[in-house]
Amino acid sequence: MDKERPDIQAIIEQFADALKNQGIQIDKIILFGSQARGDAREDSDIDLLVVSSDFAQMPLYRRYEVLGKALARVMQPIEPLACTPEEVQVEKLSKASFLYDVLGRQKTVEYRL
Repeated sequence: MDKERPDIQAIIEQFADALKNQGIQIDKIILFGSQARGDAREDSDIDLLVVSSDFAQMPLYRRYEVLGKALARVMQPIEPLACTPEEVQVEKLSKASFLYDVLGRQKTVEYRL
């Protein structure tokens, strides 16, 4: 891990604050990928799944806009996804889903901020 990069939890908290400043109530943030597994390299990104009911009425482009604004405030190598709790429940049961793999087979770390 790059010694100049703040610790992962601090980055996640900054990202969560940037989302909250846009009015997003976060149910939870799930860290997955190499950072969660503990095998991240210096150039590894931070894979996050942001779960919020506020995304329910947002078209996909609007979700990316919200995530992009938060990324611009944090300026760290975060790769976020945005889902509602209901989407998570449906997708984690579908074997063809990316979230099925992430939530069912990979190591994750859950944050409730």
